[in-house]
Amino acid sequence: MDHVSKAEIVREAREWIGTPFLHQQSVQGGGCDCVGLIRGLWRAIIGPEPEAPPPYPSRVDLLEASILTEFADRYLQPISADEAGPGDVLVMRFKEDTPTHHAVILVEAGRCVHAWGGRTVRKVVEGPLPPRAEITGAYSFPGAI
Repeated sequence: MDHVSKAEIVREAREWIGTPFLHQQSVQGGGCDCVGLIRGLWRAIIGPEPEAPPPYPSRVDLLEASILTEFADRYLQPISADEAGPGDVLVMRFKEDTPTHHAVILVEAGRCVHAWGGRTVRKVVEGPLPPRAEITGAYSFPGAI
């Protein structure tokens, strides 16, 4: 597999800023959710996706398992959250007793690009890491250096 620079991953992630939040979509400028952003970056930096994710509910309280973590474990390279830096993926949850349900791309220390589906902001944004998030995993894209 060819190598890709983590700086290129950051540049590509920033190209998605402003993309509307749309559940289970993955089209730059057209719509995506947090999984769709990771999928779109995969296509841009690695090539065709190894598989499409299964359907998943838009509401966290309806998730039966951490589909996001299962998908990341299969296709991304697990790393320590302490080692994560620009161009890496963090996965998280916002409530203690819920499955992991959100993913972000780190772009610099404490800042990320992510598809935010909140009440007031519903698009891909760059900003600080979500303050209430519990980081449950960290990953690098295959071949990222």
